[in-house]
Amino acid sequence: AFGFGPRFVGFLQVLYASAECLVKLNWTLTAPVSFGRGVRQGCPLSGQLYSLAIEPFLRLLRMRLTGLVLHEPEVRLVLAAYADDVLLVVQDPDDLVRVEACQAVYSAACSARINWVKSSGLVVGAGWQASSLPPALQAIRWSAGPLLYLGVYFSATH
Repeated sequence: AFGFGPRFVGFLQVLYASAECLVKLNWTLTAPVSFGRGVRQGCPLSGQLYSLAIEPFLRLLRMRLTGLVLHEPEVRLVLAAYADDVLLVVQDPDDLVRVEACQAVYSAACSARINWVKSSGLVVGAGWQASSLPPALQAIRWSAGPLLYLGVYFSATH
């Protein structure tokens, strides 16, 4: 996986193997709680480890999605990603079905899930309805108006 050798993986195992935390509740600390999976919040490595963990999913999306063809020869815009904020560019509803299929493959490998209810979508063009999508994708907040992503507004009309 990305060419990391056993020594590097061993360093990560030492850092995370017996990690515990205390939860502060009503000004009182709980007994130690073990981390079963994931990365520790506040750990300087968390961002980089998350980037490594999500990269296989992003690569799968880049391979499977049509995206938006910007120029000939084929230059495609498929996604933009910054930490856990991912922007997908889909040109037709079939790409959304592929997103769901890619997520299923990724989830089977690492138990990660997409919270579709927290997801937003910008409808560009005509010819399809959110109601025609699989049920999970219907939970996306679809909008015809501007969509804010990392401080930048995206719009179907401007």
